[in-house]
Amino acid sequence: MSPDGLDQHLEVRNRGDERVPVGLGIHPWFRVTEVRVPAQLVWPGDPMPTGPPVPVQPEQDLRVPRYAPPMDRCYTGLVGDSVAAGGVRLSWRGPITQVVVYSDELGWVCVEPVTMSNNALEFSAQGVDGTGVIGLDPGASLAVDYRFEPLR
Repeated sequence: MSPDGLDQHLEVRNRGDERVPVGLGIHPWFRVTEVRVPAQLVWPGDPMPTGPPVPVQPEQDLRVPRYAPPMDRCYTGLVGDSVAAGGVRLSWRGPITQVVVYSDELGWVCVEPVTMSNNALEFSAQGVDGTGVIGLDPGASLAVDYRFEPLR
């Protein structure tokens, strides 16, 4: 932590003998506020995706800051490496391909930058592209760095 922000490092290492599917992400909550998510696509279905990603429709578009309607939605097709919520810019370095937004808790919103979609293992097994599932070989690791900083 520093006066200008908070840094967080997540890392997982495969200590086994076989390749395994992995995903990383965080689940930060913010007081209800405008949310910005730079995503062109969304997985249909709420809360669990029901099919491959589709273009974001106006009622679910969070590319311009706005209060999120009640949802538990997984966004993808990211065109940036940060989201905004609660007066905070949350950025990342690493293979983040999805952002889940949960806004059905009175007074709160959760904005989750993650490496794989909800239900990713099932969709990946079906051959659906864009799930973000990462196969980690024995001895290999996967890391994501997050930074929380006040919006200026």
